Amino acid sequence: MKTTLLFIAVLLTSIVGCGKDTPADKPSDSATSQSAQPSQSSEPGKKPEMTFHVMATVTEIDQPKEKIRLDHEKMEGYMEAMEMPFKVSNPAVFTQVTVGAKGRFTVEVTDGIGVITGVQLIQ
Repeated sequence: MKTTLLFIAVLLTSIVGCGKDTPADKPSDSATSQSAQPSQSSEPGKKPEMTFHVMATVTEIDQPKEKIRLDHEKMEGYMEAMEMPFKVSNPAVFTQVTVGAKGRFTVEVTDGIGVITGVQLIQ
């Protein structure tokens, strides 16, 4: 009798669970939320997830690698204040900045990667 009841309980559990989403069927939270570890590729033309207008100082310019290193303030919900390089989407930005230049930089984040898309220097 106990074996029959146990069999019925297991059978009912499997029937009730049938058709429900399993963890593999559901998108994970990490797939829908912002990634803590940025991916190494970003689709061109994809709409940015976040846009920041951040005060920063240029500490290094690496035009061949299309990067500018900024000492920037905190970007709320993205990263703390720090110094780090950013890719530059518009080559014209390189003609506007020099090492030591201060201003408000537009940083757009797509797929977890921040890219400088504009700058307004402080005179």
